[in-house]
Amino acid sequence: MSAARSGRDMNQTSPQNSRRPPRWPLVMLTFSWLVGLAWMIAYYADPTLPVLNKLGNWNLLIASLLLMLGAVFAVILLVVSLRSTRRP
Repeated sequence: MSAARSGRDMNQTSPQNSRRPPRWPLVMLTFSWLVGLAWMIAYYADPTLPVLNKLGNWNLLIASLLLMLGAVFAVILLVVSLRSTRRP
């Protein structure tokens, strides 16, 4: 009975053996997408705001770059997640 129990315990993953991907790509992904979206919405809602007024149409480039940066972090998150699941 104890041999069957120990065999069953060996199949379960312990917290030390389970590998989780780091959380920083997800945090940065969410942050850059939200800031980029907020930047674009703020520019379209009121382009006369002090900082937005000085930048003019460059605001669209800044917001687009923030959204693309979020996509880069999404790829990083995908790669890190795949690498962490393949390692024993």
